[in-house]
Amino acid sequence: MESFFIVAIDGRKEGLAMLWKSKFDLNLTSFSLNHIVMEVKDGMDDFFFLTSIFGESETHVGSSSWNLTRSLARESRLPWLCFGDFNVITDVDEKWDKLGRSEKQMEAFCEALEDSGLYVIGLRSVIHLDQQPERG
Repeated sequence: MESFFIVAIDGRKEGLAMLWKSKFDLNLTSFSLNHIVMEVKDGMDDFFFLTSIFGESETHVGSSSWNLTRSLARESRLPWLCFGDFNVITDVDEKWDKLGRSEKQMEAFCEALEDSGLYVIGLRSVIHLDQQPERG
């Protein structure tokens, strides 16, 4: 990609980045260790917001990411596409690992999405990272 914005976390390999081809007109509007918001011009006079989220990995502070999402939703009435890793699931069927997920935590996350006007469109991986492709 020709253009990028990176939020690096000191002393760790983790961080957050937004990468795009320079033919797209993106302008940074806000960022933190857990989000990047870009205003995107679609080539006409229309704009929308594009947000990358990295949710807290520790479940006891996960709600701070959800409150961030609620706050970002209040900042504009423009169309909004939000993507990333919230580190929580909306349904037990999304679970791949053996770790249990709190029903209360999933409900709180779904409530935050609803409060923010967001809908889950979902992505599914074709091959689980632990699976090896079959050889023919």
